Amino acid sequence: MKKKSGAKNLDWISKPFMLGGFASIEIIVLTFINMFFSGVFSGIFYVTFPLILVGYFFIFNAMYSLSKKYKNKMFGALVIVGIILMVLFDVGIFGVPYIASDYIASINQTSADYNQTIANLIANNSTDEQISQAKDDFSANLFNVFMPVFFVIITIIIVFLIYYILLGVAFIKFGKKVEYAKTIGILNIVGVCTLIIFVGVFALLAAEILSIVLLFNEAKRAKEI
Repeated sequence: MKKKSGAKNLDWISKPFMLGGFASIEIIVLTFINMFFSGVFSGIFYVTFPLILVGYFFIFNAMYSLSKKYKNKMFGALVIVGIILMVLFDVGIFGVPYIASDYIASINQTSADYNQTIANLIANNSTDEQISQAKDDFSANLFNVFMPVFFVIITIIIVFLIYYILLGVAFIKFGKKVEYAKTIGILNIVGVCTLIIFVGVFALLAAEILSIVLLFNEAKRAKEI
């Protein structure tokens, strides 16, 4: 009877892993729903997004518990960095509509100015050289408008690559102590480095599925203590 009581008292240890496993399944399902049904239900993103956020909270909690259990400081630090990146991403998602409206207005204004300039040059019988110069000025202005967005996209891609490579290394550092951790780490690194040829999508999906198995295994091991 004492054994059962002790096991019951240790149930809380398994809960972060169990909840993290279920949250991972939830996020995969909701992501596929967004991918395939967003065209049918325009507001589906705003319904699923809060659920995805809650899911990530449980996943981060499970992963941080894993880092503490096996004393993997690198993994724990990356979980915290992941939370910060997630918060920044969420702020960005809700800020996009406001930024995009100003950005589109800027592009439209640049195009309108160009069309007006060309119309005036033609009306005034301007030379081909003047019209060509106006086109060059328009290209330069358009480049200046697009450059900040291009810089932001490149920065996000670089951060994403570095983060997933480091996360892969942190998973590998668990070694044989955590089943599937090394495989997940390798899949993360290979997946993120081959995303450009689309093969990486399948590698990252496989890593996510194995992560779910890992969390459920850890929940089971915690109950067996």
